[in-house]
Amino acid sequence: MSHELRTPLNAIIGFSQLMKLDITEPLSLSQTENVDEILNAGKHLLELINDILDLSKIEAGQINLFIEPIAIESTLNDALQLIFPLAQKKDIAIELLLNNKTISFEALSSHQTVANLDSVRLKQILLNLLSNAIKYNCDQGKVIVHLYAKTHKTICISISDTGRGLTADQQQKLFKPFQRLGQELNNEIEGTGIGLVITKKITELMKGAIYVKSKLGKGSCFTVEFPTHNLESHQELKKVTNELSTLPCDIDYSKEQSVLYIEDNPANLRLVTVLIKQLPNVKLWSSPDPKLGIELAFEYQPDLILLDINLPGMNGYKVLENIRKNSSMNNTPIIAITANAMASDKQKGLAAGFDNYITKPFDINALLHTIKQTLLLKDSSGI
Repeated sequence: MSHELRTPLNAIIGFSQLMKLDITEPLSLSQTENVDEILNAGKHLLELINDILDLSKIEAGQINLFIEPIAIESTLNDALQLIFPLAQKKDIAIELLLNNKTISFEALSSHQTVANLDSVRLKQILLNLLSNAIKYNCDQGKVIVHLYAKTHKTICISISDTGRGLTADQQQKLFKPFQRLGQELNNEIEGTGIGLVITKKITELMKGAIYVKSKLGKGSCFTVEFPTHNLESHQELKKVTNELSTLPCDIDYSKEQSVLYIEDNPANLRLVTVLIKQLPNVKLWSSPDPKLGIELAFEYQPDLILLDINLPGMNGYKVLENIRKNSSMNNTPIIAITANAMASDKQKGLAAGFDNYITKPFDINALLHTIKQTLLLKDSSGI
């Protein structure tokens, strides 16, 4: 179901982004506004699809968590960076507290509190609570994010807003599916009414708990708490984090490089074809057929392979396996581009040997950056 729903969205969102970026035929102001409406609607539809698929997986007991020691501050910082544009658009101030003391956003990542959690799912929880705190806030309101140790074995993250608050009856309905609380007062607030249901279920799957306190006319405070991990690994985790370095983004375009894209969907194939044209001296080979794609890989020895998972006759994992059997292509980077977007799908893909895993619908700027970085890394390593 994920593949069937996400693949058409990839074309809608991707081509809309391309229209905005086309400097050879720039859009008029009204056309730009129209494309923005398409983009916003597409992204909103994607959020709805994600929520519904998540809930169905949770209720079927099919959700897989990747539990490992993570730094909570790092994940919180990632979530805050993603939510800032929405806060700025709504003119909402965000204040950050660490153990009852105000802290700057820049200083947040220098602290390390380790817990055994799924970082992707924790970010999902935080984004849901943060976006609600902003959407249901008052004009020029405030959101307070407080990270604190409840005990030496428990860490809490509370997210408070200065919105209209909730009645006792509304609080009883909070974690029931499809309850759009406050919709009767503001029909412009988008959502499915299942975000908090998913948040609660995922929190509990990670051995955590979620609480809410609310006062009508004053605002609400949602708190999630989790057991913390043995903190002896703090310094090692911090050392590894600090040693991560970034690569320059520019490719040496004087040297010709090639990319092979194996994809059966014509719209997605055309989208990537247009995208690759923005890279000088990067040639694109493509195939809608997996067997032909394997033959092209062996014949042309591309510098990078982009590979869809849901292919007719042979799935992407089999294609990957066949290509890797050729010793000359053991080190060729292969990136999965797929509508299979669950965290467990990504874990499976990376474990199978994909060098990266990108989900549809993808952001074209992010995909272009990934392609450039991968080609640059391959070129600099001399593989």
